[in-house]
Amino acid sequence: MKRLILMFGLLLGANGLRAAAVPTVAGEDAYQFETVTVTTSTAKRLTTSKYVARGGFGGSHGGTQSLFCSVETDSIRFQVDGSSPTYTVGHTVASGDSFQVDGYQACANLIMFGSGTASASVRCTFFVGE
Repeated sequence: MKRLILMFGLLLGANGLRAAAVPTVAGEDAYQFETVTVTTSTAKRLTTSKYVARGGFGGSHGGTQSLFCSVETDSIRFQVDGSSPTYTVGHTVASGDSFQVDGYQACANLIMFGSGTASASVRCTFFVGE
């Protein structure tokens, strides 16, 4: 029995179960988090005040450099060129999948639109560069 427990502990790792981790982005730190509801009736942006411009945090950072987003409940489409996605236009992300957006302008231009049958919950972590 002790061997079984030891083997189970080794499989789980020293810290127990490990959840899927947000990717580490070299030279960037997570600083903000937001959950938004994306519907099939209106294009949705993240909250503007959550973005940090270059020189933010007292001039010590290069601004928002990336977003890591997970789609929780239904599929969405998104675009990062500033134009609005529609039910049939844009990059598709299915429920349970995630995506990353890199570069300040692409992050600021992120617009999402629901492409499933119900509202989608999208959770995003903001990363700031050095």
